[in-house]
Amino acid sequence: MKSPDSAPAELEKLDPPPPGPIRLGRANALFVLAGLLLVFLVLYRVGFREVGDHLFALGFAAPLILVPYAVGAFFDVLGWARAFVGSARGKVSLAKLYAIRLAGEAINNVTPSGGLVGEPLKAYLLRRHGVPTGAAVASVVVAKTALVTGQIFFTLLGLVCFAHLLGLLRARALWLAGAWAAGALVVAAIIAGQSARLLVRLARSLRVLRLRPRLQSRIERRAAEIDHILAEFYRKDHRGFVFVVGYHLVAWFVGVGEVLLLFWLMGVRCTWEQALVVESLTQATMALGSVVLPGGLGVHELGGALLCRLLGLGEAAGMALALLKRVRELVFSVLGFLLTPWLSGGGAG
Repeated sequence: MKSPDSAPAELEKLDPPPPGPIRLGRANALFVLAGLLLVFLVLYRVGFREVGDHLFALGFAAPLILVPYAVGAFFDVLGWARAFVGSARGKVSLAKLYAIRLAGEAINNVTPSGGLVGEPLKAYLLRRHGVPTGAAVASVVVAKTALVTGQIFFTLLGLVCFAHLLGLLRARALWLAGAWAAGALVVAAIIAGQSARLLVRLARSLRVLRLRPRLQSRIERRAAEIDHILAEFYRKDHRGFVFVVGYHLVAWFVGVGEVLLLFWLMGVRCTWEQALVVESLTQATMALGSVVLPGGLGVHELGGALLCRLLGLGEAAGMALALLKRVRELVFSVLGFLLTPWLSGGGAG
């Protein structure tokens, strides 16, 4: 007769094998081409020379465009580290978490998934570094929930500033108040769903597919484990979730600093309020666009150009800003892809 201690070990053995090499399918390639075409059309409309003048203004200071994102990502990692529970907290160093985050975000940036495809990879890499599967998945879910929560309120703050800059704050006060209330309800609904054994219910709904009994049992046990960890986190660690959201909010505001820095390097005068509006609303449009196009390719550039035009910063400046962010994103995505094989092997040390 098997001892109770052997059950977790057996459960771990039932986990799926590591993911194979990442291949971009034809459909994804078409989405990338569509995004690139949209970028080209926006560039053509705004003017290649005008945008080029802004980009060449950086000169030897160009490498500085990588600094703000690296700092913001560190705060995101601090938030993620706080999302772990029990003995899983501190099991993986911040440096490893940083690398795992880069690997997951690299996948998110090249797939039209709304930033979700890379999350299972993060959980898998955590497992490779000794974090139990349930705790790994739960941490990814909590961190993503906190990230979305922070973005919702960051975007709403940007809308308030945008209305103020356009002189519409009083006229649209009721609409803005409704938007804040709706945002709070959305966050509450997401958290309530995670605290109400939602995964178990979803897992049980798979019974209609008549999966193999062993596979169905494994899925339901995993779902129950993750549900339990999530419910315990939200029930016992309210301050923890606030801290996770807070770290992600700091990362969003580092993005405002990135806008100010890049505009300064290009010689474009921009106030902190304008930078807040640009960062919050372009990030929101990119998040929506990433559901269809990888990384919101084209949507981010179009939104940035239009928004900067409305703010009096100029379409060319907005387009140049968006392109610089794309270059920065490409650099960190390549780094993430390079780190993935090393992380999949358990890393070093």
